[in-house]
Amino acid sequence: MRRLKLRPLGKAGRDQGVGSGSIQVTPYILSSVAIGSVQAHRIAALGSDLAPLAHAFGHRIDGVVGRSFLNSRIVQINFVHRQLHFLNAAPSSARTARIGYLSEVELYDVTVGKKPATATLDTGNSHYVTVSGPGFHALGLASLAAGANISSAHGYNGAAEVRTILLPPLRIADVDVGSVPALLFIDATQEKGEPYVNIGNRVLERFHTVTFDFRHNGLWLGR
Repeated sequence: MRRLKLRPLGKAGRDQGVGSGSIQVTPYILSSVAIGSVQAHRIAALGSDLAPLAHAFGHRIDGVVGRSFLNSRIVQINFVHRQLHFLNAAPSSARTARIGYLSEVELYDVTVGKKPATATLDTGNSHYVTVSGPGFHALGLASLAAGANISSAHGYNGAAEVRTILLPPLRIADVDVGSVPALLFIDATQEKGEPYVNIGNRVLERFHTVTFDFRHNGLWLGR
């Protein structure tokens, strides 16, 4: 933000995310943001230190594109050719599932081992699936976690302790994803709440294309 010489809109605050700490964020307005030929004006943004995240990924990260830019757009990711497309219309085929877009991309009609789960799609998640404390308890994963390897995962707030398991079969509406590795963020204090499952890029890249229609709340998974 200093390099862009932007003036903050207000006081800095704290935000939460993956990691054991919290981060300081400052609100800004970006006069113009362009990705290829697609441009948006007066975009709300939060400024923060992304150096720890960049260090974890091993390369420079200047920013993360979020809702203020993507809202009302139709976005297609081609994982085969590593391309991002902004479409004028959604695919003509029937959508795979319904999505919502509040603070995150919420995905409906998801089950884990036949148990319904509250799920999000996260293109910033480089793993297959991550499961929160409430999800760990509600989805009955305690026995799988007991002998699992303990490691660390990195997010905006630094590192967090996780355990890796093979998740019971994951299903998105009528699409059978099957059993995939999952990182469990285990917090013994979070035994209540909806089963929270975060689906990352390692699942999405199994499909040729993934299309998000933020105008009409639709998701397409293309083989």
